[in-house]
Amino acid sequence: MVATELRPTTLAALRADLERSGASVETRLGRGFAPLAPGEVDIAVIAGMGGRSIIGILEAAPWLPATLVLQPVQDVAMVREWVARRGWAFEERTARQRGRDYSAFRVTPAPA
Repeated sequence: MVATELRPTTLAALRADLERSGASVETRLGRGFAPLAPGEVDIAVIAGMGGRSIIGILEAAPWLPATLVLQPVQDVAMVREWVARRGWAFEERTARQRGRDYSAFRVTPAPA
């Protein structure tokens, strides 16, 4: 597993959290897929940020893995429409936590 973070401060916080939890995850500094080699991962999770940020990461990606899991905390409809306009297969699930609904999408991007 590889986790990427855009800023050095958030990368340091991620590393500290991972160390406390005992999880074995490689971490890299950079935006989205930029720190990864094409084909290095088969599945990517982009979660906990707004839909605009998620779309920005996807649009800037030089390559995409076979499966994406997208979990926007806002602008959910924007992500749904963006994925659908590309003709990508997707499945949406909703979970409720502390009285709030969260949508998550399992997306299979079409080959370029």
